Amino acid sequence: MARPKTDPLAPVIVQVGNVRLRVRPWKHPSGRNYWRATYKGSDGRERDITRADREDAIRAAGDKAREIHNGIVDLTTLPQDKIRMIRAFLDLSPTWADLERWGAERASHKISIAAAIERFIAHKLSESADGETKHIKLTRSDLLLMAENVGPETPLARVRASALAEWLDDLEVGPKRKKDYRAACVALWRWAWSQDLIVSTGPKTEPEKLPVPQVRKKDFVRVLSVEELRFLFLHVRREFLPWLALSAFSGIRSGEIRMWGKAPLDWSMVKLDRRKIDLPPSLSKTGRRKLIPISDTLAEWLKELGPPAAGEVIPEPAFNEETSRLGLLLDAHFQREEGWPSNCLRHSFGSNRLAQKPDIAALAIEMDNSPAIIKAHYLEVRSEEEAASYFGVLPGTFGDKTPNYLIFSK
Repeated sequence: MARPKTDPLAPVIVQVGNVRLRVRPWKHPSGRNYWRATYKGSDGRERDITRADREDAIRAAGDKAREIHNGIVDLTTLPQDKIRMIRAFLDLSPTWADLERWGAERASHKISIAAAIERFIAHKLSESADGETKHIKLTRSDLLLMAENVGPETPLARVRASALAEWLDDLEVGPKRKKDYRAACVALWRWAWSQDLIVSTGPKTEPEKLPVPQVRKKDFVRVLSVEELRFLFLHVRREFLPWLALSAFSGIRSGEIRMWGKAPLDWSMVKLDRRKIDLPPSLSKTGRRKLIPISDTLAEWLKELGPPAAGEVIPEPAFNEETSRLGLLLDAHFQREEGWPSNCLRHSFGSNRLAQKPDIAALAIEMDNSPAIIKAHYLEVRSEEEAASYFGVLPGTFGDKTPNYLIFSK
């Protein structure tokens, strides 16, 4: 006959989570009565909890079930080498964040820096409607320089902010370029994190822990002098003369004339009879159609060029080859070490155009910029007289000097 459920000698099941221990009556060989629960230790061997009192046995079994469920290890059951390892680990005073990071890194893919860069650039190319843009090229170049310094085969997950900081500190470049290098690394690390190739236990990836280099804002934009502009027209190669004239005397951007991986500006879009450049959305930086006015000076240069009804305006982007060449010539002639001043043609046009026609709103439309930018960059940079000299750089005004485009004409 079965015992009633209230029988004080009935076994008791103690359960914590998925861990179940059975507390049952047990008789010692001496004849004394005890209560016992059996469990498996970390070494796989069975061990017993034995108590004389039933309630004591239930409590002890509950404690043991909780230990097993929570993963608490009985150190006395571990081999000596494991115990020494635990002691050495505890001497490091680890935090839970350290444990989570270490565990995640061991579980993450061991992708190298070089492999991560290759996959990241492939991802950027797959997202780019314009193919390999100038920005993607520069990002790849910056990341490969970082990889060369840190070690291409180093696992990306093992690179720390300190190593990146040391690399940036050793670069002989200005704050602007260091900021660009840091930005390229941030983009790589954040992409890798989104792909579960690395982990971050905090809100920032390793490069994001680095301070952002402070780039001091220039007091003024770099504007070409009339002498510098005349020098450029004397020395520009014939095939790039349209780029120089369009950039110096209209609100079009160099990248809208021609950029790598993008369709070029076509002569059919330059409407000299209407005095407009009809720039389609596919070429416009802002993705909107623009009707850019052709100034009187630009009109004279277009007549000098005698362009065809259709065809690419220039054979390739002027940046970097032609601008680098002209920058070296400027340095040698004007005895300076500046190279090609960034955006100098656009800044020169904006400054002189605003002095020639002081209408901020109109120039904002012409240059496809905000009035605030026009005012901050170009207002009162050039006088009306200086603007007249600037727009007076016309074909046939070079005296006894013969421009390259006439010497090496097609």
